[in-house]
Amino acid sequence: VGISCLLKYFCHQVDANNQHRLYFEASKINPPQLSYSNCLVRQLLRLTLSSSNEQIRQKAKRLSQTSLSYYWLLNLAGVALNQSELRAIERLDHQQKEYTERQVIALLLKNSISHGTQLIVIDGVHLVDTVCLRLVQKLTIQSADTTILCVLGIAEINGFIHLPLWLQNTHKIQLKPLPLTDATALAKTVLRLNNHCPIKNGTVMTEMIKKAAGHPGILTQLLLGDLRSCLLYTSD
Repeated sequence: VGISCLLKYFCHQVDANNQHRLYFEASKINPPQLSYSNCLVRQLLRLTLSSSNEQIRQKAKRLSQTSLSYYWLLNLAGVALNQSELRAIERLDHQQKEYTERQVIALLLKNSISHGTQLIVIDGVHLVDTVCLRLVQKLTIQSADTTILCVLGIAEINGFIHLPLWLQNTHKIQLKPLPLTDATALAKTVLRLNNHCPIKNGTVMTEMIKKAAGHPGILTQLLLGDLRSCLLYTSD
């Protein structure tokens, strides 16, 4: 299985035990309407991605302990600030911004705990933008002092070819690439399930296996994505 499949299975096990969890899937986010950070914060607020600005304002106001944390939370959730709200956060220096953001993360964790959340899964950290990555970093570090388990799904690409310092002390489970025999078996299964003949499409299948480099999710996407037009032969 790939990272996402493993994380989803873990979530299903949590559900089966009647425990509460949050699952954030970065690959399902489509900026620029809402950024990765907007979507993550809305989920942590236990709101939908389509929640109105007024709904977000009401929820943020109930949680926030200061005006600055209220404005910062609104900004992270993708709510347009008025001029006075913008001026208030623009006056902050770097240290004050860091402190305010840590306050907001603490509020979001507290909100999650109050709703019984025991697990926060963030799948696809390697895909998110700089702002969201900064939030994930703070969330991961600050959750260590709470009852919430924070689990991250990360592929070894982009900025994660080498593990960043803030993840050095975390517990790591590293998935190994699929052996060639298993990758071939997976490719044949995917083709058969989609009415394509593995034997007749052997050349394309071999090329996709090589490109996927042992990653089952990528292999499946390659076989079923834009390159499907190359698979000319059906099972008929």
